[in-house]
Amino acid sequence: MAHPPPSGEPLQEFLANLIEERYPQDGLHGHLHPLRLLAVAPEFCDRYGLPESAFLWAIAFHDIARDNDDEDEAHGRAGAEELAAIHPDACTDLVEALLVQHCLSQEPSGPFAHEVAFFKDLDALDRLRFGPASDIHYVMITGDRGEWEEVFRELLACREWEEMMATVSRIL
Repeated sequence: MAHPPPSGEPLQEFLANLIEERYPQDGLHGHLHPLRLLAVAPEFCDRYGLPESAFLWAIAFHDIARDNDDEDEAHGRAGAEELAAIHPDACTDLVEALLVQHCLSQEPSGPFAHEVAFFKDLDALDRLRFGPASDIHYVMITGDRGEWEEVFRELLACREWEEMMATVSRIL
């Protein structure tokens, strides 16, 4: 089920603006990380038959409650609570599962384990910024891994949302 933003603008644009406003400008989990995920999410979801609206909302809130770049298994639940407080209709059971489980070290579980596995892999694709050894291992999108890595390599050079969108349009 799609959950339109209160402003009436396209969801992806609304969430890009929210990320720009709410995430720190610097750091490993600063605004560029979720913007890169947001830029590729529609194509990623379409390709794997995943619910785009849920992924977009989860991307925007998955690291919003982080206060450090260390391992932190609590920030996902805090992000879900923040989303529920601000946009309760968007915090569906699926979105909550994506947020809560994306930062847990154990394998995805529950009724949304399949979607959580893909979400964890999407988040891991952006770890290419640390070098070639990213940890995409939950669903092993092996057939497409090289293509996604190429997209993220290109996105790493982008510093503006519009530039990211143009890059994704050109590549995908």
